Amino acid sequence: MDTTKIWTYDDLARLPDDGKRYEILDGDLVVSPSPSREHQRAVKYLLFGLARLLDEHGIAEVFLSPFDAILSPQRVVVPDLMAVRRERASIVRERGVEGAPDLVIEVMSSRPALDRVRKFDLYAKAGIAEYWLVDPIGQTIEVYFLVEGSYELAGYYGEGEIAQSVVFDVEVPLRDVFR
Repeated sequence: MDTTKIWTYDDLARLPDDGKRYEILDGDLVVSPSPSREHQRAVKYLLFGLARLLDEHGIAEVFLSPFDAILSPQRVVVPDLMAVRRERASIVRERGVEGAPDLVIEVMSSRPALDRVRKFDLYAKAGIAEYWLVDPIGQTIEVYFLVEGSYELAGYYGEGEIAQSVVFDVEVPLRDVFR
C-alpha cells in the first residue's frame, strides 16, 4: 500500500498557524526555515522599488510573502514577491493569487536548489511569464522570461547594473536592492 500523501491546498488550509512557511510543490509538502537577514533586506528593498514603479502607477499590484500563489490544488507556493497586472486583477482573491502571477521573485537562501531547480520548473509549467532569481550573497539578479513553455535568460545583472523586467517596462538598480 502506498502511504505517500498527495497534499492539496485544502490540506494546507487545515494546518495550524505555527509560524512556519509551507508550500505544496507537485503534491509534496515543503517547509522552509526563516530567511536570513540578507534575504529579508533584499526582499524589503525590492518591494519598495517595485511598489513605487508598479503599484503607484496603476500597472500592477505587488504582493509580499506570505501570500499564496495557488497554481493548482497540488501547487501552492509562497514566493518572496509577486506581481499581477491590473487587467488580470480578477485572479487576486482574499486567500491568495489563484492562477499564474505575471512576475515571481525568489530571493535565494539556505536551499538555492529549491528556487533554481524545483520552483524554476514548476513556475514555467504554470505559465508564469517572468521569474527573477535574486542572490543576496553574490548580489546578482537573474531575469528569466517564459518562451514556449520554458524559461530563457533575459538578463544577468551584477554590481552597479540595472535589472530590467521583460513583462513590466521597469528597471531596478541593484545598488537599491543590495544596500
